[in-house]
Amino acid sequence: QAHLTQELQQVEWAEFELQDLFEINSSKKIFHANNLEIFNTKVENSSPYIARTTQNNGLIGYIVEDNSYLNPANTLSFAQDTFSVFYQEKPFYTGNKIKVLVPKLSTWNKTIGIFFSIIFQKKLINYTWGLGSTVESISKIKISLPIKPNSELAKINQIDFDFIEQFIGELEAIRLSQLDNYLSVTGLKEYTLTDNERQVVADFQAGRVTWSEYKMADLFDKIKTKKLPYQAKSLPTEPTGEYILPCLTSSFKNQGLNY
Repeated sequence: QAHLTQELQQVEWAEFELQDLFEINSSKKIFHANNLEIFNTKVENSSPYIARTTQNNGLIGYIVEDNSYLNPANTLSFAQDTFSVFYQEKPFYTGNKIKVLVPKLSTWNKTIGIFFSIIFQKKLINYTWGLGSTVESISKIKISLPIKPNSELAKINQIDFDFIEQFIGELEAIRLSQLDNYLSVTGLKEYTLTDNERQVVADFQAGRVTWSEYKMADLFDKIKTKKLPYQAKSLPTEPTGEYILPCLTSSFKNQGLNY
């Protein structure tokens, strides 16, 4: 990992506006979740349904709808309210307030798409609700990309795609090595499922698991909390001798833990 950090520091970077890199399109049609039958696993003729969740690549589930409303594969989805950016490998439907970023670049694939989504997501960390709400404001967002400086080429043609693919490849190799080591140490590398466990997996993959809806009030008690006499921003972000308990806010990041 230290080697990767050094590589990032050695490469030259330049800023690009999103409008120079992508066509910023609205979804072909907005599908509202409360009007849909959403499957947890892919079923026949279904396609991914992408919404504003910050988890699971934006994937809520799979739906069967008119294919003419599918947004193109090999693009980025950008949720305007939650500022979540994901690479979408397959054609997909969307919920409300999702923009589809179609690359203008001559070189583009899954590896490069993942790299761009990470760089873009990093840029959005400090954005607040309401920013990035229009195509104009989104198009002006600037992200930094590695380049191979060449005064004879247009700026966009100087993007170092070779470095991007090499970097992501090395990062994936490190993560797989770490996972392999973890599985070896914990004894999980070699395992055998029982007949019952194999059947559970098969039933889930085939959509044979039965689901039912429940009201939250039937499952949980709602407790009214006492208001604490603190201004959140005045609290430390790390435990101290005096402040040792987590303070949760309405943030959707880090499980709401900010202070």
